[in-house]
Amino acid sequence: MWGGPSIIVQDCATGGKQIHFPMALRYSWTEYTLDAPAAGKYEITMKAAAINDGQYLEIGSDAFNAVRIAKIPMSHGLWVKTEPVEIKLVEGVQNIRINAPSQRGVTLHSFEIKPKAN
Repeated sequence: MWGGPSIIVQDCATGGKQIHFPMALRYSWTEYTLDAPAAGKYEITMKAAAINDGQYLEIGSDAFNAVRIAKIPMSHGLWVKTEPVEIKLVEGVQNIRINAPSQRGVTLHSFEIKPKAN
């Protein structure tokens, strides 16, 4: 995992790390390297927190230019699981990028990627 200079990586009170995308930044991001077992459509869900309505994160992969939007519901700062968002991956090692464009503060705890059921 790595990211833009504006993200804040912190220890999480519930274990592990969390990434905070600070308020009012024009562009902040984090990127992860993964090894997909096969090419195809996958679903990503995130465990995130926000204290404002209308928050979202953009998700994309190295292999495809299309960016998907994951809506982060206003959770009063508590962790919530997002609705699944479809992304395309190629087989093998690649990067996925999570962007937080001009948000009012979003924190990401974790995410899960699994093959999309037909």
